[in-house]
Amino acid sequence: MNKTLKGVVALALTVGAAFAGAQDIQVQVNGNSLNFPNAQPQYINGRVLVPLRGIFESLNAYVSWDQANQAVHATKSGSDVTLHIGDRNAIVNGQQVMLDVPPMILDGTTMVPIRFVSESLGASVGWLEAERLVTINTTTAVIPTPPQPLRRLLIPAHAVIPATLNRAIGTVRNAQGDRFMATIDTNNMPDSIGLPSGTVIIGHIAASRTSRNGGQAMLSLVVDRLRLPSGRTIALDGTVVTIDSGRVVRNRYGNFVSNSDFTIPAGTELQIRALHDIPR
Repeated sequence: MNKTLKGVVALALTVGAAFAGAQDIQVQVNGNSLNFPNAQPQYINGRVLVPLRGIFESLNAYVSWDQANQAVHATKSGSDVTLHIGDRNAIVNGQQVMLDVPPMILDGTTMVPIRFVSESLGASVGWLEAERLVTINTTTAVIPTPPQPLRRLLIPAHAVIPATLNRAIGTVRNAQGDRFMATIDTNNMPDSIGLPSGTVIIGHIAASRTSRNGGQAMLSLVVDRLRLPSGRTIALDGTVVTIDSGRVVRNRYGNFVSNSDFTIPAGTELQIRALHDIPR
């Protein structure tokens, strides 16, 4: 195996290991939480890497990308930093500096070491291990309030989660095994549930019966997992307990029934109950 191929394999193993475990790292700049809409911070070889654009913009730095050389250039208040993808050698104000972990591209997102970047641009950086929290201070004054602890993603057993159905489902249009999705209503969510806006509940239709088969029309809905805005999924053993529709009722077996075939339109409000604790 040649050196180039060995390097590719080693990088793949490193990246795979980084994504294998739950990360859930929070970043605060001057006491304010920094949100990354797509790729999330990753803990790799003892260093936290974050999306390039998110961190540089939070530090009010000007950043440019050199596609030909796979290089990142950032400047702020006289400080100048250059990083190359996959290269541990960085340039800070004309001086070469060795990095513990090089910048890298993960799932199409350029990730950079947060401590090195922040300190090179004049900020001070702290790490709270218990909370998995990175704190950045870009001011000379001491922040009067301590950093807020990481809000852990946890759904307690029997918690009721409000959501809105994404697409219509019904006894005629859907069969057993069909999938349904509902977007969580974070505005009306209990404080004990720490789910970000845009989280989607994914479930399936466990059973479907039309009124033409005799008796009542029926749908049985089962919740399988959550999909966070980052794309990460979390198993969720849950059930739909209410549907805000006058046409259907939930019987004693947990199925939704009506005397005639029915369709539950998109936008209908649902309530989902978690059957077990869901760790972050």
